[in-house]
Amino acid sequence: MLRAGSVTHQIERGASHRSEPPCLIFAFRAMPAGKYGKAALTYLGVWDAVAPRVAQAENARAALTFVARGEAPLGIVYGTDAKSEPAVKVVGTFPENSHPRILYPVALPASAEPESRKFVEFLLSGRSRSCL
Repeated sequence: MLRAGSVTHQIERGASHRSEPPCLIFAFRAMPAGKYGKAALTYLGVWDAVAPRVAQAENARAALTFVARGEAPLGIVYGTDAKSEPAVKVVGTFPENSHPRILYPVALPASAEPESRKFVEFLLSGRSRSCL
């Protein structure tokens, strides 16, 4: 979870656009980050309570932008995305067991260049965890 600047300011700003601003924004319908977020909120027993106040973002980066601009008080994004935006602050992290393991496949075409193969080897190594 992340938030930007003053939460009071963001809620007031959101309230001027609608009668009850969304309390949370993330890509919960189709994007992997959203599926993990919804699973975590369900695991924690709060999905039914927050679902009516969740706004759908196109993807995790879009959710990050809404929070960074103060258009949503809270958002769910990947930690790596949150680190890339200085206008937001991570206020919580879901327990690892609260959602399916986050996996992203990687593949190379048969015609891949040697440098591409080395990059995939790096991604699959333990060394990559410190920067990803």
